Amino acid sequence: AMAAKPEAQPYLALVGTLASCAAQLTDEPMHEITVSTVGEKVRRYQDVIKIGALRGVLSRTQDRAVNLINAETIAEENGLLVRVETRSSEGPYGELIQVVIGMTGGAVSVTGTLIGGAPRIVEMNGYRMEVVPEGTMLLYENEDRPGMLATVGGLLAKASINIGALSLGRTARGGQALALVTTDDVIPQHVLEEIASIDGV
Repeated sequence: AMAAKPEAQPYLALVGTLASCAAQLTDEPMHEITVSTVGEKVRRYQDVIKIGALRGVLSRTQDRAVNLINAETIAEENGLLVRVETRSSEGPYGELIQVVIGMTGGAVSVTGTLIGGAPRIVEMNGYRMEVVPEGTMLLYENEDRPGMLATVGGLLAKASINIGALSLGRTARGGQALALVTTDDVIPQHVLEEIASIDGV
């Protein structure tokens, strides 16, 4: 019933996007999903958000159709635990949802918020960024040094792929950086392989 409420829909859309992104950050077997929420309103829809997170993750890893009705059953069948936590507000955002997927070898995380009712990703794997999740998204980690972005941009341009938006996050100057590039078109596999083979990426 809660899922049908119009005011719950933006949160469902947000957590679905975050969970889908997180699931694509790993190809290791997943053990547990932790959903953290910040904000009064988000807490109100926690149960729906929990199932929405499961649906987002499972729809990336299952061959069958996953919906709000069967998501919990499919998770149980796959031995996937899901936990929900509430946190107090930190930083500039009054409302946040974070999806953390735990695997044997570590974890991946994606955090987002709603700005004007639309989803924004504000953190990925500990890197702060702000990006509108839409279209095709290219995510890569690289050594933080001059020219990295130009090299990647050059390969995309050569393949006639237009960049829609770009967000960069880094841990410290000269350390590791994370780039998230949205493109107007799907990036062919051979271009992805060229980008992956760049020194420092």
